[in-house]
Amino acid sequence: MKKTLLSLAVASLVCASMAEARLFVGVEGGYTAQKSYDTGLNNRASTFLFSMPSTSVISDALDKGSKGYSLGVTLGTEDVGSIFGTRWYLGAGYTSVSKDFAGKSWSREYIDASVGFDLILNFFNNGSSSFGIFGGVSADYHYWLNSSDYKEEYFATFSKHIFDFSGKAGITTMLAKHNRLEVFAKLPIASMSITDSKEAILGGNHSPANVTFGASYKFIF
Repeated sequence: MKKTLLSLAVASLVCASMAEARLFVGVEGGYTAQKSYDTGLNNRASTFLFSMPSTSVISDALDKGSKGYSLGVTLGTEDVGSIFGTRWYLGAGYTSVSKDFAGKSWSREYIDASVGFDLILNFFNNGSSSFGIFGGVSADYHYWLNSSDYKEEYFATFSKHIFDFSGKAGITTMLAKHNRLEVFAKLPIASMSITDSKEAILGGNHSPANVTFGASYKFIF
């Protein structure tokens, strides 16, 4: 009987949480800097590697890396109380960066897809408007559109398929119950690489680390 009551209580909480979750759609964009780092992957044998960029890679991206922009759209749900909140989302976008190297301008263009989760902490919330901070993580897939422009004499083995993980944090403001405005920083956490004896299947000997500073708008239904 106790187990039955506990199950019903848990089910009621889950249903209540789902009922309070609100759908949102959003757009975002920002300044992106990119720097490739050595993953330590051995491309002479079938290998899987999970690698993390050092903090110097992030500073090098901002100082010496390729520069450009990222644009995206998001679709997700958020469940935000008076103080704490959570949200899940799917994202799709486009990133373009470039840099002059060896007397030539080298550009990189990507189609991006992501799934992410954020925690929200409100410092102020009057039911209609709120102000707070958020932080979260995302898993990101990138399809390198112009990877064929890059020669191995300049760059190590790359795949056109890139999969990595990022951390995201920023300031969030809700206006009139439906309009959420945010500024954020997105930093690289880790990447995955897979090769066989012939080529890189995912990632590669070097992986691009993206640093983005941006802003977003979400309409909350």
